[in-house]
Amino acid sequence: MSRYLPASVTLLVRAFLNPSSYIGGRSSVYERGAGVRAKRAIRLIALYIVGIVLYALPLTYAGIGAAEATEEPHPIALTLAEPLGWDGAELWLFVSAFIENSMFLIVGSVLVFVVLHVAVVLLGTSDGLLQTVHTVVYATGMYLAAIYSFVWALSIADGVRVADEVVLAIQASFVTTTVELTGTGFELPGGTTPMPETTAITPLGRLLLIGLALACIYFLYSIYLGVRINHDGSRSAALGVVALVLAAPALYVIGSVAVILFTNV
Repeated sequence: MSRYLPASVTLLVRAFLNPSSYIGGRSSVYERGAGVRAKRAIRLIALYIVGIVLYALPLTYAGIGAAEATEEPHPIALTLAEPLGWDGAELWLFVSAFIENSMFLIVGSVLVFVVLHVAVVLLGTSDGLLQTVHTVVYATGMYLAAIYSFVWALSIADGVRVADEVVLAIQASFVTTTVELTGTGFELPGGTTPMPETTAITPLGRLLLIGLALACIYFLYSIYLGVRINHDGSRSAALGVVALVLAAPALYVIGSVAVILFTNV
């Protein structure tokens, strides 16, 4: 592989396929006192910020995010743009799009952190908050970002409309099935999204779907490894945490239905 790809790409591919090489937080490091833990926390936060930038910056440069400025440029943007010879409105638009693109990964990682740590606590295998932070920083920085990127690509790339419709149909089917299991008779506005004829999927669409599936599998695997290595959990505990992470979207849908029904009473 290294013969045909740049060294940086080769390292990235190897890291993607081998999460055990970096997902471990070396629990002994977190047991050396408050000072060491504080330094480790700062490093994790810095790594998380770098990951956010590496994810959101290419999307922003590609024009994804805010399509047009909805407000007047912020005075700070104008102040920064003037000495650099930039257009204040364009700088404000770029910053707005960057923030919008970043929020997807930030919100996703926060939700994963909450679900993961609650799960390890409930199953009695938690070795500390920083171990969960370590797992989430690497798992979301690599795999959740990859999942979002594949979804973005499916939504904007030319010639992959059928593949995009497959993803939308699977999402709609999951939500509809979950709602039906509640037995409330609640109906979703807009109905369901039918599954398209999959024979019409293009090679690029098929490749993006395979990449998305692999990113999802490796994301769950990284969570499993995080429990096993960082929290010193058993296999059954790690599988239990993964099951709770998988159940979180269904619980969210059920909770949303309950809130809607309760507020409409």
